[in-house]
Order: sequence, then structure tokens, then C-alpha cells
Amino acid sequence: MVIFILSTSLYILFIINFDNLGMSNDSFANSLRIFREIPNSSILFLGNSQTRENIDCSYIETKQKACFNFGLAGILPIQLAIQSDIIINSHPDIVVIGVSPLFFNEEINTNNDLFFLLNDFQKVNPDKFIYDRLNQEELKLLTMNKWESALYKRKFILPFYFGLVRQLFYSEEKRKIDNNFKNPYLFTESQSEIKLIEKINNPNIMSIFDIYTSSKRQREAFVYLIKKLRDNDIKVIIIQMPINPLVSKKLNQKYVEDFHNYLKKVSTTYNIPLINLEDNFPKEEFIDLTHLNQQGRENLSQRIARGDYHII
Repeated sequence: MVIFILSTSLYILFIINFDNLGMSNDSFANSLRIFREIPNSSILFLGNSQTRENIDCSYIETKQKACFNFGLAGILPIQLAIQSDIIINSHPDIVVIGVSPLFFNEEINTNNDLFFLLNDFQKVNPDKFIYDRLNQEELKLLTMNKWESALYKRKFILPFYFGLVRQLFYSEEKRKIDNNFKNPYLFTESQSEIKLIEKINNPNIMSIFDIYTSSKRQREAFVYLIKKLRDNDIKVIIIQMPINPLVSKKLNQKYVEDFHNYLKKVSTTYNIPLINLEDNFPKEEFIDLTHLNQQGRENLSQRIARGDYHII
């Protein structure tokens, strides 16, 4: 009995202190910590993996303005909206939100662990507007007690140790981005044009570029976030993120017009700049259909740093 109690206690202690939650989750957890230390009047870039891959803050940062890239794969507008008070309390000068139709799509962007982390690290309390748009699983993750959180962490243990074993047999190099909020890109290997053409010939893939097949609650959360930031006198800029010309040539033009018109309406309603970069980069500067490669990332970041888009 004593051995059982001791072993159980040690196991619980291990789970509580276990903090290897996967690359994206570790990065998100660290972003929640670093928000408390951000210098006033910083420039913050928010969005999903397109923001993460496309922006290099080391080109944009100046002596007067620190720059942080908080782009995260799989993050959805509602998960950013829940963080609105955290963002506001960091007193940024400018918040730039990188978007494409994919940003609002719950099928390709899904990481419910972020709700768990928001509870575990910040104990956020969404207001009624956001609360009413959360499903039961999300609400449960946002309201877990310490014991429930410890049990939830079990899901990360096996993948972590499988990853350690994998490293013994494969020499693949991975960028460590847990604490990198300047240039946190991960993708370094371009997909072949044959592979990309296969994708653009797939109607299911192309349909995700239709803004009106995306989640209504995510569009509402996006507007909610913008309104809260503007109500707190924070300058907000929307960047319509670059898309590979291979997509643009194949894409239903109604999708293109609907998405731009949607963003234009939000921009006009809240009197914020909309920068349309959707068709501004050649296919040679993409790593896949929606993410820029190193050349594209440097090109975009240097243009921002020069003031081409009047962001800084």
C-alpha cells in the first residue's frame, strides 16, 4: 500500500511538472509568459502559420519599436480573441493580423490544446460574447481544475518520448522556436510543383479558399478582437497574406472577390488599414501554396522595414 501511494504520488508530481507539450504548444505557452515582458509600444504580428512563416521581425525591429511575431500554426481567431485582454495589457503600439481564408477554417486550423494552455497559464475568463461561441469541449478545457489539467497532460508524454527515440535513428534537424518570437519559421523544404499542382486540382483543397464555407463564429471572433483593440486605442492593421500564383490562377474568382470584400467591409467599419498582398509574390518565393520561403520572407519583411506598406 505504501509503495502504491508513493508511486502514485511520484507519477502525479511528474505529470504536474511535465512541460514538453509539443513544438507549437511550447511556443504558445512561452508567448503567454513573454506577453508580460513586452516593451510598451511594440509591434505585434498575430495569425496562423502564414504569419509565422512570412514575417521576420529581425528586419522590422528598430531601436524605438520592438517587434514580435506571435504567428502560430493552427491558431484560430476565437483563440486570439480570448487573449484580447492579455494583448491589450501588453500596451502594443501596433497589432498586425495576417489573414487568408484559411485562417477562419476550423477543419485545417485545429488545436484545442491552446484552450487548455490558456487555462493552465493564464486562467482567462471570456466574456459572454466569446463564451456563447465556445463549444462544450472548449469550455471544459478552459475551466479545468489542477487535477484535470494534470490528467490532460498525459496525452503529451508518449509523443515526447517517441520523439526522443526517433532522434536516435534519424538525424533530421529541427529549428527550435519555443522562445523565438522574431523569426519563428519552421518550413525549410519546398514542395515540388508536381505536388502543388495535384493540390490545386483537388476541389476539396480549393474550396477552403471560400470565406463563406469557413466558420461564422471565427469571423465573428475576428471582428470582436479588432473592435476590442480599437476600443483601447491600439492601432490595428490587416494584411491579406500572399498566396502562391498557382492558386490564384486556378481559384474561383468569386472566392477572391468575396474574401477581399469581406476584409474591406471590416476595414471600413473599424477604420483600419487593409494591405492586400495576396498577389504580390512570384511562385518562386513560396514553399507551398500559402507560405513564403526564405527569399519571400526576407523580401516581405524588408519591404515592411522600408515603410513600403506604411506599417511602421
